[in-house]
Amino acid sequence: MCITVDRLAALAATLLLCTSEIFADQCRCLPGNSCWPTQADWDRLNATLYGQLIIPRPTGYPCYAGPSFDAAACQTVQQNFTNTFFVVNNPGSTQATNWEEAGDMRCAFQEAAVPNAVCQVGRVSSYGVAATSIADIQNAIAFAHQYNLRVVIKSTGHDYLGRSSAPGSLLIWMHKLANIETKTSFTPSGCDGGQASNGPVVTVTGGKVWKDVIKKVEDDFNNGYIVVAGFCNTVGAAGGYVLNGGHGILSPSFGLAADSALEFQIVTVDGEILTANACQNKDLFWALRGGGGGTFGVMISVTYKLHKIDAGYTSYSAFITRTNGSGALNATQMENILEVLARRSAELDEAGWGGYFYFQPAFGIGWAFLIPADRPNALPAMEGFKNEIAGMGAQGVAITPFPGRNFSQHHNSFQDWRGWMDTTAVTQVHNSGGRFLPGSRLIPQSAFANPRVVAQTVVAAMNANGFSFGVLGHLVSGKGVRETPEANNTSYTPAWRKSVWLPVIFTAWDFNATNEEIAAGKSRLNAGLQVLRDAFPDSGTYGNEGYSEEPNWQQTFWGANYDRLLSIKKSMDPGGFFVCNRCVGSELWDTSGNCPLSMYPY
Repeated sequence: MCITVDRLAALAATLLLCTSEIFADQCRCLPGNSCWPTQADWDRLNATLYGQLIIPRPTGYPCYAGPSFDAAACQTVQQNFTNTFFVVNNPGSTQATNWEEAGDMRCAFQEAAVPNAVCQVGRVSSYGVAATSIADIQNAIAFAHQYNLRVVIKSTGHDYLGRSSAPGSLLIWMHKLANIETKTSFTPSGCDGGQASNGPVVTVTGGKVWKDVIKKVEDDFNNGYIVVAGFCNTVGAAGGYVLNGGHGILSPSFGLAADSALEFQIVTVDGEILTANACQNKDLFWALRGGGGGTFGVMISVTYKLHKIDAGYTSYSAFITRTNGSGALNATQMENILEVLARRSAELDEAGWGGYFYFQPAFGIGWAFLIPADRPNALPAMEGFKNEIAGMGAQGVAITPFPGRNFSQHHNSFQDWRGWMDTTAVTQVHNSGGRFLPGSRLIPQSAFANPRVVAQTVVAAMNANGFSFGVLGHLVSGKGVRETPEANNTSYTPAWRKSVWLPVIFTAWDFNATNEEIAAGKSRLNAGLQVLRDAFPDSGTYGNEGYSEEPNWQQTFWGANYDRLLSIKKSMDPGGFFVCNRCVGSELWDTSGNCPLSMYPY
């Protein structure tokens, strides 16, 4: 069987695909195999792409001796490797550097000066397509079909499960295909006027990041509307974030990002452009609203409903430390603080507060919350929590505002708040350049009937993982998620709609860690997660912040929605063309994602 690609496809945006069954019973073709495309083949692809074929490189590549060495570029890497914007602009980089690497097969710039050091590409794709048009995506898919290549898709590299990188793969890089458009009203394609949205929207294409999208929305609507967005400025607004549900600090008011998604446009496995919304391709629309990225096609664009903001925002932030301001908080202090927060969470949740609390014993707890300023009873709820913590002085605990700030502050826009937060140490938790893995578990509302047990469970998970790593807590559910009218129209785990907290624990390692040290860290992380799994067995978690080796991932990431998602996957991609780690249908492949475990098509 074969695929024929007309070179005019780049102009006409069409593909002629003989069948989706090509190579369905074979492993992917990898570098070194006789099936691997010749240089002439790659040159022909580049011609159809008008020069957009690239060779992605690891972040540390220009620092290594030999033809790749570039002193100026190396200095740029050394100065900016923790800068998320720098990482976004390099097709071979990932925000968590370990996903550029395969264990100790790495290209760390810190090791470049070691005698005889060699840059090993690890998991970085062999080739990439820097897509500037839909036709580029179509041609990349067709070429991958023709040579049975593994395909990965990347927007900004905020991927903590290794879904947007794979050794020997062809990368579809969405960074250059980027646009933002706002409209005062919107009718989804194929719908009549009665099914139009009730207000303004924003349509985001390809690789645009949330910082740019929020600025566009607030500038165009004079701060009167907002979109549910991620915390980190450089998370892509039209990629894996929304496709896995997408939480944000305003989710307690407005739901997850997927709840606000009104329409998607994707390129399918056979190169077709499909529009999915409430009126057409309804099953696909449901699947894209939480069913995971890199699975059903290459997303071109998403249109989001915007939410009215009448009076700006109120923030509340603080540091919780030892009374003398120095030394680490111990497990008992952490447990007592968490118990107060657990007990007060019902009131904070009812008021609509969203936020983050980073418990790191060595320096204390950074705590940052936000709410639309017109919400009643918001400040009294937060003051009650602050005052109770302030009363723990006898336990050696103190609470103070961020340096030079008040506990509570008004912000005229979301951008104002983000700029204000970017000057504080607590926001540095989303910097790039580290090697780490997260894992998480949603804690259901019912558990908070016993706040002491909630606190003890989280501390027990921290202890099992190595207490010093701490925990990043999220209060990002609330009524906005639990009471969304879109509850039956989204495919992310139903556990979201029963939850209050999302604690995330981590393991991390140095650039020169051995495979044994990395494995030991993973073992501790999994032990910590098992504490949470055992305590909350009927819950699940957010697919973008789950563990990359989660054992029961189908249930954990999608719950009762998984069977329907798998059915849609089989319909949309019967040959299993799109495969990624712990994505829908990936259990039908080996752990490398390159060899099917059964005959295709499904």
